[in-house]
Amino acid sequence: MNVENIEKIFHVYEKDREYYKFSSINEDDGRLLNNEINKIRYVIDVYLYDTKSKDQKKLAEYKYERELKFSDDTKNEDKELQIINEDDQKLLNAEFRKIRKLVDKHLLGKPDIEEIFDVYNFLKNNNFSNDIKSMDEGDTLQNKDFSEDMVKDKKLLNDVFQQISYVIFRHLLDIPEDEKIFNKYKENVQISSFSTSMNNGDKKLLVDEFDRIKHIINSHLFNGRKTLEVFEKYIEERELNFSNNMSEKDKKLLNDKFCEIRKTIDNFLLNEPRIQTKETFSEKMDSKDKELLMSYINNFDNKIHNIRNDIDNYILNKV
Repeated sequence: MNVENIEKIFHVYEKDREYYKFSSINEDDGRLLNNEINKIRYVIDVYLYDTKSKDQKKLAEYKYERELKFSDDTKNEDKELQIINEDDQKLLNAEFRKIRKLVDKHLLGKPDIEEIFDVYNFLKNNNFSNDIKSMDEGDTLQNKDFSEDMVKDKKLLNDVFQQISYVIFRHLLDIPEDEKIFNKYKENVQISSFSTSMNNGDKKLLVDEFDRIKHIINSHLFNGRKTLEVFEKYIEERELNFSNNMSEKDKKLLNDKFCEIRKTIDNFLLNEPRIQTKETFSEKMDSKDKELLMSYINNFDNKIHNIRNDIDNYILNKV
């Protein structure tokens, strides 16, 4: 930690703003790396040196453009220039994300941006449609006779999850506004939107869950009127019990998606992280002790919810 050496490095950082011209990689990848360096530099300049006025667009790009998408051989017109191989791409992405984590935590005061971005990618990238190629004979939802209905159902689910994901992360990551997606989000999902081959009970479960989640988002982000009954169901009904007609793979995928959406809403919109009590006790604990503790926790939660309900009822009645 030589002081003279540190001062020298800081001086080089401030003065050396040259565009890096890499000798062995193509122009697109060179531009990609330079842009990434410049985005990080900009945030450091603003928050550490206070040398520039804040450009919200640049700060937003720093938040949501978190993955370097390198070129590949299919788009490489100049074969003399080397393509960065897959392993090196992973190394570069990992290294830049380490730097971003430090900048997030120590300059922005938001160590959770990386976590938010990971959830954003998980919710944005659905794989319902890919399941059609690996259907098991015999399942109602996985039977090849219903492949067209499955395509319709899974496209609908893809679209709705992406709409919800967009609205949440538009707020959290300052993603550019997309009027088309937002207008689709405002349309309610109806039972009739699903195909006739899907079980009616499963349709209702999905529609009700989407309604609850959208209600929470709307009341929090768009000042929508809060309905206590919906909030209570959102809090209490945490797992969807689909029918046996749905494949186990689809059940797990859907519950995982809804779980991630709820966790994101709880942690980052409502600022009320939910404790996963079922996973907090070790296997060594006596089952009766677990039951006693769970009973105590549930009673305590109920009391808090009742107090909140009383407050909410009083405030809502006055509005």
